[in-house]
Amino acid sequence: MTGEFHADYIRENIFKPLGMKTARVASDADIVQNRVDGYRMSKGRILKQEWVSSTFKKTADGCFHLSLDDLLAWERGVRTRALLKPESWSQIFTPVILKSGKAHPYGFAWEIGQKSGQTVHSHDGSFQGFEAILTRYIEEELTIIALANLAEVDLEQVTQQIVEFIRQDQ
Repeated sequence: MTGEFHADYIRENIFKPLGMKTARVASDADIVQNRVDGYRMSKGRILKQEWVSSTFKKTADGCFHLSLDDLLAWERGVRTRALLKPESWSQIFTPVILKSGKAHPYGFAWEIGQKSGQTVHSHDGSFQGFEAILTRYIEEELTIIALANLAEVDLEQVTQQIVEFIRQDQ
């Protein structure tokens, strides 16, 4: 524990070293170039996502605004195993063992599984009308990042279709 606000710690110790140049703490007050709004569907209409308390946005979930460039920098950091010790990376990509002794396909923030004979690491999330997914096909050295600003978009399906398209083209 550092005693720092977690966003300050992450900015100085993760974002800056990885070159995540536009990553920032979420703020409704700041004017952010190219910032988009989140949307939702309601009765067949697209509406702006409902307001969420600024206090809630200061928690780890939904606290940051990231660009595609930031996510690419993040992926490079994960791929090169930057910032952490090798044993920490090993733990991150090892399925957790439950009290029952059974393995659960989740490492530290990564779903760990198999698709079409490939080891797949992925993480997805949604907040305030935004959807994001980062899926890594380990043996193929392929990473798909998909972003949407409509809550109802199924990015897992989109990602799978992109992978199938890439594989057909090879």
